[in-house]
Formats: sequence, C-alpha cells, structure tokens
Amino acid sequence: MKRRLWRWIPLVVWMVLIFCFSAQTAEQSSALSAPFSDAAGRLYSLIRTLFPALPEANAQALVFFTRKAAHAFLYFVLALWGIFALRAHTADLKRVCAITFAISVLYAISDEVHQAFLPGRAMRATDVLNDALSSLVAIGLYALIVIVKKRRRSP
Repeated sequence: MKRRLWRWIPLVVWMVLIFCFSAQTAEQSSALSAPFSDAAGRLYSLIRTLFPALPEANAQALVFFTRKAAHAFLYFVLALWGIFALRAHTADLKRVCAITFAISVLYAISDEVHQAFLPGRAMRATDVLNDALSSLVAIGLYALIVIVKKRRRSP
C-alpha cells in the first residue's frame, strides 16, 4: 500500500506548483514570464536571420505564445504524473487514460476558477481547452508507446 501511495506525491507536488503559479497577480505573473518572452523573442530573431521571409515578431504575440506554452507544459507534465500515479493501481490502459484526463480537466477548471478571484487575472475557457489538449497529447503519446510495446512483444 505504501508503495502505491508514494506514486501520488509527484502529482500532488505538481498540482501545488500549478496552484502557486495561479495564485500570482497579473503583475507578478507578467514579471515571471518576461524573461521567457524575451528569450522567445531572441530565438525568433535568430530564426528570422535564417528565414528572412518570416514576419517581424510582435511583442504581444511572443508573450501570448510564452504563456500558452507554459500552460501546455504544466498540464502535459501533470498528465504524465497522473499516469504514473494511476498505473500503481490498475494496468487497464483505457481506465488510466480516462481518469488521468478527468483529473487534468477538472484541475484546469479549478485553476481557472481560482484565477478569477485574483487581481488582474481572469477565468478563460481557452486556457482550460489548452490545458486539456496538452494533457490529451501526453496521454495519447503514452498510450501509443504502450500499444507499440505490446505489439512488439506479441508474436
């Protein structure tokens, strides 16, 4: 039993991390993402030197992209930790995937509701959709790997 319980710790820690990011005001969140947006801008400038036909980067677009990429990363990893925890309880791939997706979506919804109460933050359905799709990508990749491994083992 203890061996199964410890597998939930990374998922809970990751959820706390997401909560901490969500607990920031808009000003704090912007300050945190600024270095990443700047790095994305520098990377895009480098790419433009290789492909000059690309349009100029808009600063707002870079901030938007950085924030959406952060959401995607956080919920991709959340789904992986969910799979890790659930695999200790069942080998049923469909069940693991369905429960992991439900956990991810419900947590994304609660995260957006939480943000609605913070200064300068808002509840956005598009963020829930982004989070759900990111989780779905992680779940899909995991399922694909499991299926391919099973087929390779079968004669």
